[in-house]
Amino acid sequence: MFLTTHSELGIVLFFAFFSALLLRIMIMLSDIKREIGRQNSMLEVANKRRVKVERKLNQ
Repeated sequence: MFLTTHSELGIVLFFAFFSALLLRIMIMLSDIKREIGRQNSMLEVANKRRVKVERKLNQ
């Protein structure tokens, strides 16, 4: 009786740990995605600014 409950508890703890780890990885990935998006928008702004400066210099 004790052994089965003990192993069931181990399985439950394993799944809890695994799901927490999975959740943490998903949160990390979404943070990385957000950061990449932010960097891309900053690059777009810098490119637009560069194009404006180049046009002024070429005139």
